[in-house]
Formats: sequence, C-alpha cells, structure tokens
Amino acid sequence: MNIVVLLRVVADPGLAAGVSGSTVRLDDPSLVAIGQALVLRKLLPGVRLQGIAAGPSDWDPALKEALALTLDSVRRIWSGSLATGDIVATAHALATSLPPDPSLIVAGSAATDHGSATLPAALAEILGWPLLAEVASFETRDEGLAALVRGGGGSRRIYTVPERAVLVAARARAPSIYPKVRALLAARKSAIPETQPATTRLEPTGRISLLDYGPPRPSTRHLLKPSAAANPADRIRMLMSGGMAARRGETLDSSSNTGASLAKQLADILLKEGFVR
Repeated sequence: MNIVVLLRVVADPGLAAGVSGSTVRLDDPSLVAIGQALVLRKLLPGVRLQGIAAGPSDWDPALKEALALTLDSVRRIWSGSLATGDIVATAHALATSLPPDPSLIVAGSAATDHGSATLPAALAEILGWPLLAEVASFETRDEGLAALVRGGGGSRRIYTVPERAVLVAARARAPSIYPKVRALLAARKSAIPETQPATTRLEPTGRISLLDYGPPRPSTRHLLKPSAAANPADRIRMLMSGGMAARRGETLDSSSNTGASLAKQLADILLKEGFVR
C-alpha cells in the first residue's frame, strides 16, 4: 500500500545557513501531514510512505528533512509552467506524477506563509477521488480504516476511508518528530530526484460512508477541576463560567463577566428547584 504525502517548503530566515546550507524548511502543515502518515504506517502494516512536492531545486535541502523523518522516498516535480504558482496547473502536475498505484494522499492545511488550502481539493477533483478535510486522527474498526473529522461547532464525525482518497489534516501544532542522527546524515547525502509532470491519469474509485456522529465537545486551553470542597451548585457555577478566579476554587465574579452571571443564575435555579444539593 502506497501513501503519498504532499510536501511544501517555506523560507525561514532564522535557520543557520552556514551550518545547513539553506534557509528553507518543511512548513508546519507538512510536518502535521507526515505525522499522520506515520500513524497510518503503524495502523496499516506494509505501508510505504512516499513524499512528493511541486517546487524548484532550492527546496531540496528541506525535502531531505522528510527522508530523515523516515519517509521511504521523496520526489520533486518541476517545470516552467509551475513557476507561476497556478493551483490548477500544480494540481494537474501532481495528479499526473504520483508514484505507481497510490492508495491515499495525505496533505496539510493551508501553507504557513501563503496559500488558500485549495490544492488538495483541486488534486482530488482532477483525480476523481473523494476528499476528507479536517482529519484529526485515525483508528481501525471492523469496517476498516476510519478517520475522525472535525466539524463545525466542535462536532466530530467518523468516516470510513476508501481505498483511494485525499486526506487533509486538521490544523494543529507541528508534532515533535526528531530524526535519528544516522537517518539525518543519510538523508543529507541523498539526492532528491526531479521529474517533469507525467501524462498518465488514474481512474476514480472509492466512496466515503458515515460511521458515527457525536455532539460538540468544548475545546479549552486548560482543563479545570472544581474544588473538592465546593458544593454542587458552586461546581456548576465554576464550570459554566469558564474557570476559577483564584487557586482556592472560587467562582468568577459575576459582576465582571456576563457568562459568569448567567451561570450563577442557572445554578441558583437548579439549587432552588432541588436538582442539585
């Protein structure tokens, strides 16, 4: 099974050009995509990870990072027609230059320097493959591989992943993936092959089925735990108002926060009606 990872490179003036010889690196969404591809390798035995990028030769030092992160191979496509940065032309070039018999294509979200995040969708359209965006994680079920997708308002959906599909990773912090020194040295000695866009096309196949749906879940930066000494009504006030004003577990001041005031009123009603004690 071949999984293709779309790679992008971003300029980073903070890099030490005197040591690495370059001031470009893989952008964070590409690192997120690599992280998801590595998860898929663990879930699906025998998977081969192949990176592909549409860019000039200046990208090669950064693309070697992907090799150091244990991708099996990386190739770069380039031609004069791609220099304008046209999304449709780039998507067509990628679609016609994929490795033989690809199964899944994993891409990151919008580029960190510029971008509209439409390249994976354009690629899926040209290939005739289904597209799953905002993919947060994967799991295996009786139906096969499943993807957990983030929806609006914090909702979540779980879809079956067909044999061929384009998967776009949800926005996330770049994972902490550290290459081994041996892999890093070997990658620096490797050459990134440059190829011209091919002319072959792949036949569309595969459908997506909804497996599960769940209600929204709140996303907070910090997990708050009510004070064990607080009564049930105070706990409700604290949780609904968003947190604690002090380490002692006091609720937020309702006079300075509209949400806290509403939470206090609701908690008082529940207490008065006997729903909490």
